[in-house]
Amino acid sequence: INRLMTGIFFGEDSLISQIEPIEVPVAFVVHEFMTISYMCTTWYICYRLQPTKSPMLRPIIKTMQKSERKAMVWLRNGYNAASRKIKDKIDAIDGIKETDLDTTRMVNTFAESYVIRKLMKPVTVPVKLWITWSAIENFRRLRRFETK
Repeated sequence: INRLMTGIFFGEDSLISQIEPIEVPVAFVVHEFMTISYMCTTWYICYRLQPTKSPMLRPIIKTMQKSERKAMVWLRNGYNAASRKIKDKIDAIDGIKETDLDTTRMVNTFAESYVIRKLMKPVTVPVKLWITWSAIENFRRLRRFETK
């Protein structure tokens, strides 16, 4: 699959070689807008639903928390250190303590959404590239229409 994707996007007759310099900003804006929108949407959904607290995942989470395997201990310690660091940074923002935001929940749900986004990457990357390519094609049609 990597060779196929590399050939499609980075070969001699690749999609990237067909993009004109004037189309690069369009591709960049569309791609980044989708990326930020996707990140915010998954974070919001996780903040609302809290997947790690669902009854379906509770046994798996408890098993992971109690595991003494090196990898699990390493992941747990890394997660705890990172979440403390992020929580401290959020708490340091002026005026954040006066709000109703639960910063611990924000950190946990961001981690949940991050994992979901990573798991969905095999689907989302091709979809984002296809949508970006479609936007470039529409931009080309618009430019051709304006020059007539």
